[in-house]
Amino acid sequence: PDDDHGCDFSLKLPGSSVELSLEVKASLGEEDSFELGISEIRLAMELAQRRRKRRVFTIAHVLNVLSASPVPVLLPNPYAPGSQNHFQIDEAGVRLRYRRPALTSPSHPGGLATGKPGQDTDT
Repeated sequence: PDDDHGCDFSLKLPGSSVELSLEVKASLGEEDSFELGISEIRLAMELAQRRRKRRVFTIAHVLNVLSASPVPVLLPNPYAPGSQNHFQIDEAGVRLRYRRPALTSPSHPGGLATGKPGQDTDT
């Protein structure tokens, strides 16, 4: 598995032109929540927006993963139309990385100068 690709496995469905992008999540107990990483979110959103559904994002959430009887739960793409009713986003966070612009403002060191000289505008 390569997490930079946004899923753990890419599988071609037998007898079909559909490729399954499968993300596997696991829980020790029966928790009904898990986290998606940024590469997983990007892929899920990209595939949800495509008109032709030749590649489908699916999540397999394995409950009680270390028990003698793990329970797999197959879930649809949380960003696909019609799937939003199955999910609730409890937390969402993004770490932003940026390049500092060449021009800076005295009141915002390292930031963009905005507005007229001497008049920075914050929104």
